[in-house]
Amino acid sequence: MAEPLPSGPSKALEAIVGLFVPPACREEVMGDLHEKYRGTAQYILLVLQTVPCVIVSRIWRTTDARVLLMQTVLLYACYLAAAWYTNKAFLYGQYGLSRLAVPAVLAVAFMMIEDAWSAVREKSPWRLVGEVGLGTFLAFQCMEKSLPDALNLFGACASLVLVSTVRILFRPQFSRHQIAAGPVAPDEPTALGDITKGLLAALPVALAAIALVSLGFSPGMVGDLIFVVVFLIGMQFNKSRKE
Repeated sequence: MAEPLPSGPSKALEAIVGLFVPPACREEVMGDLHEKYRGTAQYILLVLQTVPCVIVSRIWRTTDARVLLMQTVLLYACYLAAAWYTNKAFLYGQYGLSRLAVPAVLAVAFMMIEDAWSAVREKSPWRLVGEVGLGTFLAFQCMEKSLPDALNLFGACASLVLVSTVRILFRPQFSRHQIAAGPVAPDEPTALGDITKGLLAALPVALAAIALVSLGFSPGMVGDLIFVVVFLIGMQFNKSRKE
């Protein structure tokens, strides 16, 4: 008599795997993995083969190459400008230009992953600014020991304002069940009011950072404070993912 097939993976194992699958395609992917379950070892191997491909596919579908290029160039230019005005010697030091590209790559990577994991139908200007804020100040935290404090802070603040504007201007609409091939196309040109809302959120943060540094506060301490504030705001945005 043939042995009955296993009923499925444990709830705990499925919950862990589900964390690594973008919400927009989580239901379909988890269902397929459940149907193909033949044992724990086989399931884990199948997950390792399937989930990375799903993540890459989702990132490709939610990333617009033009917007990605604009964001990357703007981020790098912000750090170049910050280095020029705060520490020109850094530019001429060993690997100075290359080291300025690291925070740009980190911030862009964060925003690409955020877009891939987003399940909301349309992102508000406030949410977009929050995402850029988390990305830029995450890069700020990672570069605290690699870049001078003032350069790092001013580069992050300038990036917050300029990249937020670009993302608001070219924001795409994400469908929860969007699985069609190809990158998401930007919507129609964004109204001036939406850009104003984004700038009203981003500019005070940048101006507050500059003012605090001008008053004698340590750039590193100011950056840490801003990172905590932006992180707490970002946690509120995350609550609206499942709409």
